Amino acid sequence: MKSTANKLSLVFLTAALLGGALLASGCGTMFGVRMTSPVSWLEGKDYVVQFSMANTEKARKVTLYYRVNDGPYQAVEPQRAGSLREYLIPGVELVPGRLDYYVIVLDADGKEHKEGVRAVTILSVAEGKAQAERDLARRVRVTAPTEIGVVDDFALALSVAQPLREVAVTLHLRDATSSAYQDRPLDPTGGEYRYHIAAIDLREGELDYFFTIAEEHPDFGRLEISYPAEAEAGPLVTRVLGLNEMANRMARELVASVIHNPPTEALETADLTITLGLDVMGTSMLRARLLSAPGVLLLFAPRGRAARYRSLPMTPDGSGNYTTVITRRELAAGVNSYFFTISVNTRDVGMIDVSYPAEAERAPFVYRIVNLKEMRARLEREYAAKFDHTPPERASQLEPLELALTIAPDARAANDAVLHYQADFRGRYRDLAMRRSGNSFTVDIPGASLPDNRIVYYFTVTLSFPNVGEISVDVPGEGANRPFSVPVEGRNAAEFRLKADLARRVHHVPVTEAQTGEDLEVSLTIDAMKAGTRATLYIKQPAARNPITKKMTGRGNRLSAVIGGNELKPGNCQYYIEIDEPHPALRVVSITLPAAAPARPYNFVVKQAVPPQPSPHPSPSPSTQPSPQPPETPVSITAADVDFTPVTQARAGKALKLKFQIKHPPEGLTVTFAWRIKDGRGNYQTVNTSQSGNNFFAEIDRSAMIAGRVIEYYFVITPRGGTGEFRYPAADKPPFSLTVSARGGGNRGN
Repeated sequence: MKSTANKLSLVFLTAALLGGALLASGCGTMFGVRMTSPVSWLEGKDYVVQFSMANTEKARKVTLYYRVNDGPYQAVEPQRAGSLREYLIPGVELVPGRLDYYVIVLDADGKEHKEGVRAVTILSVAEGKAQAERDLARRVRVTAPTEIGVVDDFALALSVAQPLREVAVTLHLRDATSSAYQDRPLDPTGGEYRYHIAAIDLREGELDYFFTIAEEHPDFGRLEISYPAEAEAGPLVTRVLGLNEMANRMARELVASVIHNPPTEALETADLTITLGLDVMGTSMLRARLLSAPGVLLLFAPRGRAARYRSLPMTPDGSGNYTTVITRRELAAGVNSYFFTISVNTRDVGMIDVSYPAEAERAPFVYRIVNLKEMRARLEREYAAKFDHTPPERASQLEPLELALTIAPDARAANDAVLHYQADFRGRYRDLAMRRSGNSFTVDIPGASLPDNRIVYYFTVTLSFPNVGEISVDVPGEGANRPFSVPVEGRNAAEFRLKADLARRVHHVPVTEAQTGEDLEVSLTIDAMKAGTRATLYIKQPAARNPITKKMTGRGNRLSAVIGGNELKPGNCQYYIEIDEPHPALRVVSITLPAAAPARPYNFVVKQAVPPQPSPHPSPSPSTQPSPQPPETPVSITAADVDFTPVTQARAGKALKLKFQIKHPPEGLTVTFAWRIKDGRGNYQTVNTSQSGNNFFAEIDRSAMIAGRVIEYYFVITPRGGTGEFRYPAADKPPFSLTVSARGGGNRGN
């Protein structure tokens, strides 16, 4: 029987796939023949070939060709039936196997079109009946419990979907007290066949049952099946639980509903809060019989009485969670243990008590008591890696040294930090309290307090924790044994470096000759000239006891002095320039041009002007005099000429490079960059920019880029001749500002 069923299923699958594919292939042709007849049929039963067509006005003739199994094709003419065409194949021609058919349409031009190819499976009566019985079994639905309590009624329901005609259902039932099945005819109620057994008639054990279902079929008459198939060998079963088994079942459900994450450690100086959750609404039998909320007790071994358990009631919060607290006074050193008892009152069964875990007294939950010393040591090790510091490349005795210690996001318990640094060659440490700024601690060491050659230092951070108190963490981890080390530039070396730096930034073209009666201008430019920088020109003339002294003035980074032509004497003259740049530690940094001046100044010659001789030719008439040239039009710059994206964030310890763009810069234009630390005290430092096409580049040295700082800056644009100087942003607007973040961030903006 199974072999026949498998073969029949394969025939149906093949026919359905082939028929569907052929049908699809015909839909897109000229006449779009669409077959509407079934693809499975019964032997000996008349079969109507029915199809629709498109473009019927273009069809001259329509012919249907069909054959059974491997017989010859027969050509017939289908008849019109409204919008369809039909042809009846007599049942006497249809034997088990296959029916193939298609349509040939002759168009107006005499061309033939083959369309609507289809294969139909012809079933024998036995195969058709077996298929109808399987279809009936598929339409059956049974609703019945798999378990009930002995105090509950038993109810089942059976339904048959899409019944063909009248259906009769018989229930075959036996309980634990009988060996034979009892037949119970079932009548439909509201489309379902129901059966009910009152609890008083139930017995503990199993209810076995199956059904006989009969249905009138239009082709095969009365069909009768057992449900499930092989029913007596494998009937449906409902277990009827006795009161003890019901209690055990609900106890298992109660234990399975527990939600608990046991602690593994507890601190000896802190109370221990225990939480347990119950999800009894996720159970079945227990939920149906619950009369009151569960009661929960925590049983634990108190201090000094490890062999005995003490109980603590747990408080519910109304959402299924229970909590209680074991006070620190009751925590015993070493390993402690606890478990729970849970009680619920149920209908029919009464009180149910369970332990959690199941083998509670033999295998309770355990947690270890951690003493204060161990916890402190653990926290010190854990937090030693939560602070970050990058030592600067160098320090100078002429400048304050700013140090920053960055705090990890999860180290907010940090209260304060102290810097320890060696103040002298004996290795003695001096302490400086650090100030909190956002997520960093910072401190400034005055340059005068820095030791010669090298500074050695480390940090100590104090953190506070509940129930633990304060702990101290050294950064780096071993503190004075592995301190940070930064080279220190001494005062003399720093002053020499500053003078050399100033000399590199000064640009001057020496004067080689002048002429009496004509003014002499001596000028220089200073890159990144600081506010307050002064320059003085000294000129020594022949036979003069004292030099001519002139203060050099100007705008931007250009300074100049003019000697009137009436002051110049002919002969060999000398000059030099003194330049004083302000410095917070040295007051001024002074250099001379040339470097060996005044002992070795610049030399230049003043020539005697030749008096004008009268011309032998008459002066040209006014009409022939050359026309005076108009003065050069000053060039001005506006905000519309500037293309600059402000930088708002920079990275600590890394030089910041800025690109400033002027769309069409005129020849001789200069751009000066000015910046300062935003603390309300410092003066702006000016830096000359370098130019490449219409781009101007400026840089802030990385020594100024300290985490937590805010830097203000702006640009000054000076056209040639100093006329039309423009500040960006304007002086009546706040300057740009950027924040220096800890390492790992990035420059944002230009």
